[in-house]
Amino acid sequence: MAFHVPDGWESYFRQIKMCYEALIRERVIQGISPTTLGAWYNNFKTAEEKYFAAHLLDSFIFRSEPMLVAACRQIITKTLPQILTGLGCNFGSISDFLSAVQTNDHDKKIIFVPVTSTVPGKSSDAIIRLFKRANSIPDSKTKYPEDIPLLGEDLKYVVFIDDMCGTGRQFSKFYSKYQLASLANERKIEFIYIPFMAHLKGLKKLQRDCPNLHVHPLETLDIQHNFFHSVEGDVEPKLWFKDKVNTVDDVKNFYKSILKNYGIETITPFGDGKLGLTIYTCLSSPNNSLNIFYTDKSPKWVPLLAR
Repeated sequence: MAFHVPDGWESYFRQIKMCYEALIRERVIQGISPTTLGAWYNNFKTAEEKYFAAHLLDSFIFRSEPMLVAACRQIITKTLPQILTGLGCNFGSISDFLSAVQTNDHDKKIIFVPVTSTVPGKSSDAIIRLFKRANSIPDSKTKYPEDIPLLGEDLKYVVFIDDMCGTGRQFSKFYSKYQLASLANERKIEFIYIPFMAHLKGLKKLQRDCPNLHVHPLETLDIQHNFFHSVEGDVEPKLWFKDKVNTVDDVKNFYKSILKNYGIETITPFGDGKLGLTIYTCLSSPNNSLNIFYTDKSPKWVPLLAR
């Protein structure tokens, strides 16, 4: 049976739309206007498309700037001090630690580094700028990865700040490109990677590929975050967890038909690594997430987000 709408879908459609309009109006969600939401919703024409759109929006996770600022502050006040304590670093009190990282001096015991990338939708400079601003970190305490070998022997801790670790391939290549394993062994530098979010698939890859790397995401994602995942159990065919009516295969085929009908070209319709995520931030649209929210490459389609 092809993708179909269950009875009562109109009520669900209206409920989700009204909910998000209220969240935007009350500024719980920032960076998206009611007009933009309405224009994106109007992309969907048929009953099946509108029903599908409601499920997309119901699964949509958006990290606004205030949320990212809170995450940045969590890194400095909680996550990083706990990591350093586990590594045997005695930095005194939290106040002493904050004073050390916020002081504009030549002490390079600890530095913060962006995860630079050429991947579209990823803005490493914007992420590190936000991190610095949120925590009053001076320029002297941030460096680019190519600067690491040039820094003095007093360097002990390098902290990489990132928004998302999906499949782990990007950071694995980054780790290899800058020969971080060699630096860790030769210079006895501790490399710490703190992404705001990381998928289990990526964490497992980094565990294999990146020796001497301490990975501590603020939030861990798994198969439950895949928009297309199935109801648990051995029942065949696999039913879509969202409505338990349509099969996963029918949902995927319907999604691909939407992309085709509206001229949305992509070689990764289900996101890079087929992770099927619906997670975005005000600074980036991860390539592991569905591009139906942000694509601007079709004249037939109005995006909800800017990439």
